[in-house]
Amino acid sequence: MSTRIADSTRKTYHTGDLNEPGYEAFATLLNYARRRVHPTSAYPALPYRLPVRSDASKACGCHTLRQCDESSTCARSDNGRACVPLVHNARGFASIRAHTNQRENSANAARVRRASRIPITAAHRTDPDARRDLRNRRSRVLTYSQRGRTLWRRPGSRVRVV
Repeated sequence: MSTRIADSTRKTYHTGDLNEPGYEAFATLLNYARRRVHPTSAYPALPYRLPVRSDASKACGCHTLRQCDESSTCARSDNGRACVPLVHNARGFASIRAHTNQRENSANAARVRRASRIPITAAHRTDPDARRDLRNRRSRVLTYSQRGRTLWRRPGSRVRVV
């Protein structure tokens, strides 16, 4: 799924969707670093292969509402302000522990809201991209749109989690 960065026409994407060998290489590298270099890292072991996701869960969040209406695999969310997969069982991406996924059950809405606020950590102060996000006052809260009983993460200007 690509995510449009605010004030830019450039798109970023989740590596596992478009570059599977690249994801596997980075997962191997990060898992090695986690085991050997920094065993108290903040993330759990990453899977070497991601589960296959539907094209709708990869692309719908990137569509404009007009493109969403023209798509056969996407539909507007319940509030009509976001494009989400038409089928309710489309798989979204799974995030690392302590951060919210693309697709969440609305029964967990309170937990999702708590986890959607990204705290400022020491890593934010040393990472130049995260410092730029903070300096530019980019939102540290992830937003969701509801479709039935499913919450779908909406694209936003902040794409990094440090």
